[in-house]
Amino acid sequence: MEWIQANFEAIQDAVWRDVIVVEAAGNGNEGLDNAVYRGLFNRNVRDSGAFLIAATRRNIDIIRSGFSNHGTRIDFNAWGNSVAAAGLYGRTLFNGGFNRRYGDGFSGTSSASPIVAGAVALLQSHAVNRMDRRLNVAQVRETLAKTGVQGPQNAGVGVRPALRQALEAIR
Repeated sequence: MEWIQANFEAIQDAVWRDVIVVEAAGNGNEGLDNAVYRGLFNRNVRDSGAFLIAATRRNIDIIRSGFSNHGTRIDFNAWGNSVAAAGLYGRTLFNGGFNRRYGDGFSGTSSASPIVAGAVALLQSHAVNRMDRRLNVAQVRETLAKTGVQGPQNAGVGVRPALRQALEAIR
């Protein structure tokens, strides 16, 4: 997490090199705007440039998962519970042997972050393959933020990426 200065600097360096960094906000039910963090998550104080991701419940209402960290610094959110994934998380959905096991219990900001990373990758792939150009970090953030689905006001979870709308916005 970027409250550790060395991590912040590594992320900032990657973003400076135009690498999109998707970072889990963490699972401590911490308000990142809390004074205990001394402004480390206040973009007016410092900004690594990473996309910070919160976990939300698996529904259309975009309600923060009770364990997810939250605050004004959060950019995006995605499902943080009952996510199907390779491996033996939760209930087994399919077990086709060692290399073909899927479970339904991947959770937390650890599941939300790869969902957002997938949206970022698809948006970038579309830009490269259909438009013959690569989007920079700011363009990806702005596109996903403008086209995403907003949750309740002051929920501190950012927006949920809406990939179809994002793809249409960059055409």
